[in-house]
Amino acid sequence: MWAIIWREIRLHYTKIYWLISNFASPLFYLLFFGLLFSHAIPRVTLGNKNYQYLHFFIPGLIVMQSFFVLSYTLALVNLDRRTRIIEMIQSTSTHFHEYFWGRIAGVQILIFIKILFLWFVAVIFLKFNTTPIIYLLLVGLTLFISNFIWFNLGFILGLLIKTEDIRDIVIQLSTLPLTFLSNIYYPVNNAPGFLKYIIVINPLTHTTNLIRHALLGIKTISFSSAVILFIYFLIILCLTLFFLRKWPIHNE
Repeated sequence: MWAIIWREIRLHYTKIYWLISNFASPLFYLLFFGLLFSHAIPRVTLGNKNYQYLHFFIPGLIVMQSFFVLSYTLALVNLDRRTRIIEMIQSTSTHFHEYFWGRIAGVQILIFIKILFLWFVAVIFLKFNTTPIIYLLLVGLTLFISNFIWFNLGFILGLLIKTEDIRDIVIQLSTLPLTFLSNIYYPVNNAPGFLKYIIVINPLTHTTNLIRHALLGIKTISFSSAVILFIYFLIILCLTLFFLRKWPIHNE
C-alpha cells in the first residue's frame, strides 16, 4: 500500500501539470471568478446575516476540490485499467485491495493539502474569518466523508468503463449538472420547478451547507444535511465493499 501512496505523491507533487492543476486552478477560480462575481453579487443573505459574495463562495470552492475527486479518480483508475497497470501491480506482491486503499489515502492527503492552501490564502489575503477549532474539525470530518463518497464512485466507474469516449461522456454529464444544481456558486432557496428536488438530493448541496455554516460561523448547523450526507456515505460504503469482493472474481 505504501508503494501506491508514494506513487500518488510523486504523480501529484512532482509533475508540473498536476501541480498547476492542483494549486493554480483553485486560485484562478478564487481570484477571477470569485472577485468578478463579488462585483455582480455584492452580498448574499444566509439566515439573518448578509455576507460578502467572495466569503460565501470560498466554502463552495472548497467543496469543489472534493467533488473534483470524482472526475480525476475515474480518469486515472480507468487509465490504469486500460493500460493494464492494475494487472501489473497485482502481478507483484501488492494486492488489489492495497491498490484501492493506497489510492484513497493519496486522495485524502492531496485534498486536505489543497484545501489548507486555499484556506490560508483566503484568511491572509481575502480577510476571511478565522474559524474556531470545533468548526474546523466539523469541516475536516465533512470533507473526509465527501472525499470518500466521490473517490469510491469514481473508482468503481473507472474500473467498469471500458472506453475513453464513454469515460469522457460520464465525466461531462456528471460534473457540470451536479455542480450547477447545487448551492456552490449561488443560493438556491428559490430554485424553479423540479430543479429544487434535484438540488435537495444532490450531495454537493449538503456538503456545502455543512462547510459553509462552519466556516462562516453560523451556529445553526444543518442536521438534515449531516444525516443525508451520512446516508450517502453508508450507501457508497456498502457498494464499495460489495464491489471489492466481486471485482477480483469478475477480473479473472
